[in-house]
Amino acid sequence: MNIAIGRTGFKLLAICSLFDTQSGNYDSNEVRAEVELNDDNAKDYFSQLIAERGIIEQQFGSSLSWYNPENKRVCRISTSLSGIDLHDRAKWPQYLEWLVTQLNQLRAVFGNRVRSLGTSSANPPSSLPVDTF
Repeated sequence: MNIAIGRTGFKLLAICSLFDTQSGNYDSNEVRAEVELNDDNAKDYFSQLIAERGIIEQQFGSSLSWYNPENKRVCRISTSLSGIDLHDRAKWPQYLEWLVTQLNQLRAVFGNRVRSLGTSSANPPSSLPVDTF
């Protein structure tokens, strides 16, 4: 699922995957919340964000995965719940609650931040409130 975060080229993603990227196999599954950067300036924006990695992760409340492949323009910043069983429908409400919580936290940490990327200090971004889901 793609969710707008307030700037073209950026979006939040909600992913339920039968492939577990942590273990690298299909024996377990994962649920992932991501911020995706996907435009001509994605690499530059990613550099600006990673320069604030410590502050961002402190505000988020845990470490994040920072993905910047050299030969692609898309970059991702994510958190995941790995080693789960998506075939167990009884746990779906638990997984959904985790996913919504993570997406809200990503929006809170990145919403205003992505709107301010590449702007000059003479024109600071407005302090618009960040909605939650």
